[in-house]
Amino acid sequence: METKTNKSFFRKFSKYFLVYFLFIFVAANFYLKHSNILIYSNATDDVAMLNIKWGMSPTEILYATDTDFSHIIAEDPTHKSISQHLPLIDETNKTEVNYYFVNNQLYKVRIKENIASDSKNKVAKFIEKIGVDKSEKNIISNLYEGEKYRTENGRQKMSVYIGFDAKDKPVNTYVTMYYKPIADKYEI
Repeated sequence: METKTNKSFFRKFSKYFLVYFLFIFVAANFYLKHSNILIYSNATDDVAMLNIKWGMSPTEILYATDTDFSHIIAEDPTHKSISQHLPLIDETNKTEVNYYFVNNQLYKVRIKENIASDSKNKVAKFIEKIGVDKSEKNIISNLYEGEKYRTENGRQKMSVYIGFDAKDKPVNTYVTMYYKPIADKYEI
């Protein structure tokens, strides 16, 4: 008798379970597609910095950095600029990172690191964190002489330089990274 009751219960409510499941599936699919995550991700295998990959959406960067955005600027429906403050070197001095997107795909990163105190040590740690090739000699001394460090590896371009307040008084280190395949695809 009890099994008959259970069968009739499941028969009676099976269509509601199916509709509920279908609603959850459609809502989850819409969220994933809108956020460009998981199966809808445009991220490439090429790493921009830390665990951030080129082509990631703003939502994916939020998940990757676990840090909220400080500014969001939408120039038009396809172009967007977002800022974060990340602890690249240490927790006390947060680095300003600006991400640039076209159609929710990361194609450019600009980083500004304050190095006013203990500058040579900070520059060395900073350069290591962003992935500058350590085999290059005299990078830091050349930066302190006012030169720019530029590198291009086929798909990615990087430029590093130091901003000075006065002679021999460095204030900030600036890095610009650019991913050519996405920029070329959208003719930026």
